[in-house]
Amino acid sequence: MRRSLGRHARIVCGAVGVVAVVAGCGSSSETPEASTSGASAATVTTSVSLPISTTDSPAAAPPAPPAPPVVPPGKVLAGPQSSCTSAVSATPIDLTGVDVEVGEMAGRAGTSAQVTMTYTGDVPTTGTVLWSLLATNPAGASVQLGYKTLDGQKVGYFYFPFAEGTQHNMDGFADTDTPGEIGMVLPQAGLDALGPVWWWSAAVNVDGKDIDFCPDPA
Repeated sequence: MRRSLGRHARIVCGAVGVVAVVAGCGSSSETPEASTSGASAATVTTSVSLPISTTDSPAAAPPAPPAPPVVPPGKVLAGPQSSCTSAVSATPIDLTGVDVEVGEMAGRAGTSAQVTMTYTGDVPTTGTVLWSLLATNPAGASVQLGYKTLDGQKVGYFYFPFAEGTQHNMDGFADTDTPGEIGMVLPQAGLDALGPVWWWSAAVNVDGKDIDFCPDPA
């Protein structure tokens, strides 16, 4: 029984001796390893700033342009300059063409529309004659510009916004100085009732009846 205990003691001592060698062995020339048992290891954080690329992501596509307005048949889309011709003959006045120029005019505030109607034939000196331009926007708002004579004398030079229901009489006369032409002006207030997009048609009325149009009816 005593010999058995002695053997056991030697085994334990041998184990202790191994532990001592592992912990303490090694020459002084070897580089000691950092201990992880006594203190926490230091953590090194490195921050790297990377350039932001402006070419990796595709640029956003520009918005699609608005679709052009659909102009009804027998109408002309207004712009800085627009016009129509008429191939249909009429008597006693044959309307041959109409020009509309939108922009600033000398002696007038804001933007105006200069309307020039060309014709052949003789303007009656009896009864009524009405030269008119009807302008309408996509929402359906309309403005009529007109010059009316009775027995050859002016009885009206006006613009009439339908939604407002009021005829605005203008000073002066339509321009009749050039033979075969009638010139009228739609002022800024009339254009304001239409907005930026509108179309137009013109007509000549004699004694209450429309006798010619421009453009020709579709």
